[in-house]
Amino acid sequence: MKNHVTIKDVAKAAGVSAATVSYVLNQKSNQTISEDTKKRVMQAVKDLGYVPNSTAKTLKSHRTSCIGIAIDKALTIPRYAETVQGIRTYLEENHYTSLLLPSMEQGGLPLYLSAYFENKVDGIIYVCADSNNLDRKIERFIIERKIPFVTFDHMPNPEISSVNIDYLTGAKDLTQLLIQKGYRRLHYIRPNNGTRQEWERERGVRLAVSSFPNASLTVHNLEFESSGGNFQMFMDFASEQEKKELFQYRKALRQILETIVPFLDPEDALILSWSGMEQIALPMLTQFHKENAVAVLAKGLLSVMFRKKLYYSYLPNYQSGRKCAEILLKSLRQAVSPEHIIVLPTLARHLD
Repeated sequence: MKNHVTIKDVAKAAGVSAATVSYVLNQKSNQTISEDTKKRVMQAVKDLGYVPNSTAKTLKSHRTSCIGIAIDKALTIPRYAETVQGIRTYLEENHYTSLLLPSMEQGGLPLYLSAYFENKVDGIIYVCADSNNLDRKIERFIIERKIPFVTFDHMPNPEISSVNIDYLTGAKDLTQLLIQKGYRRLHYIRPNNGTRQEWERERGVRLAVSSFPNASLTVHNLEFESSGGNFQMFMDFASEQEKKELFQYRKALRQILETIVPFLDPEDALILSWSGMEQIALPMLTQFHKENAVAVLAKGLLSVMFRKKLYYSYLPNYQSGRKCAEILLKSLRQAVSPEHIIVLPTLARHLD
């Protein structure tokens, strides 16, 4: 049944003008309205079951109060779920909704841009994954048409607002902690790909080791074929192709660990680039009765309380999502120069 209650009905019930009802519902800050009046209006809205006409509001203001989140990764992967939750929480606190949008093209444009031009969203937050950076032509299109746009974990463009994680500092700080705790021989296991994130992590590890003359580093590249599968997701949610890649990934990781773990000395430590690697490394350490430190350059599924000598560099995904939403809403309220925010990871360790 359609809602036939109008704003005039609400005004009559509250004993105010229709304009006052509109000011209260739209939270106009340039109007002085008493708290008592606001309460009467909201009580009338509740009693009458009034629902604002969002379509008419959008046509009048050219605003939808909805932000598009362009993301192609599974939300069963914790880091992407945390990022989206951070975006959603900030938007909802500021009376905005969100819409998940894919990057696939239709009519020559990615669907998230089509949604903007179809007036479905007021702006876009692009969550980059697997180094799927925007095409330069798309970047130029966004800049020239002044589309409200923020990228996360993306190669920065000075003309587009961005939020990025400082992988280098996170890796450097965690490596330094290991060395300061007495671990002198470090084994760093990383995927064999050329993404910016992996390059920054390895550089951070190497910088930390270079500061300590008595420390040594061996880098082990994880060789396996990948199309960008979700290697942190649960097997139950994986497609057949992803299950195949998960098997290859785990097999390659075990092969490397089998050449390292049996020969570890007390001064040795493992540094793992990806979340989830510790779920294979820790059982193997137990198998060979080793108690060496394990450090992961991302937040994993295990708590640091699970085991002594387990360390994480927690990626600030939730905080980064909130910051993306904050920057985008700011750009909708006023013309501002592009912002570029770098967020630092935090170290998590057992209370030992």
